[in-house]
Amino acid sequence: LPGGTGGPPAGGLTRQFLTDVLAHGGGQSFDVFNFHYYPAFAPSWEESAEGRDLVAKVNHLRQVLADHGCADKPFFCTEVGAPSGPTPFYDPAPTQESQARYVTQVAARAVAARLDAMIWFAWKDFTDNAMYEHYGLVTSTRVEKSSVLAFRTATLKLGSATFVRTLDFPGVEAYE
Repeated sequence: LPGGTGGPPAGGLTRQFLTDVLAHGGGQSFDVFNFHYYPAFAPSWEESAEGRDLVAKVNHLRQVLADHGCADKPFFCTEVGAPSGPTPFYDPAPTQESQARYVTQVAARAVAARLDAMIWFAWKDFTDNAMYEHYGLVTSTRVEKSSVLAFRTATLKLGSATFVRTLDFPGVEAYE
């Protein structure tokens, strides 16, 4: 787009892209706003908006849309995920337990962020891509990981939940 500022940092993200699209009238060209989210990038979003992890990114994006008169768009996170084993960007190395814990955390955060939809990436581990080898809820041979139970439980318990407020307990992340 003409007048774009800011080149892509490591990883190819150009934060100015959405602002540029909206500044040139692009907000009238879509009915649903969607984005992707991965916890490895949480510190960056937490620096630019209130909230933790996914909530911070949603708050940032909602503000950008509101600044351009597009606050009424439904919000979908069409790709969120965390690995269950060694992969770039994560130190210490994730485990099946840490992935299952993140499934429930991000589900609660999605409700707190008032997302209209959230899609987990991926259902099954990849065998041909080392970067995404451990992102599935099941192994490449379809053996269920503990994250499958976490996903089912989070869906059942939080699928119809309504966010009321963030609770303020020192050292604890909690939502009503």
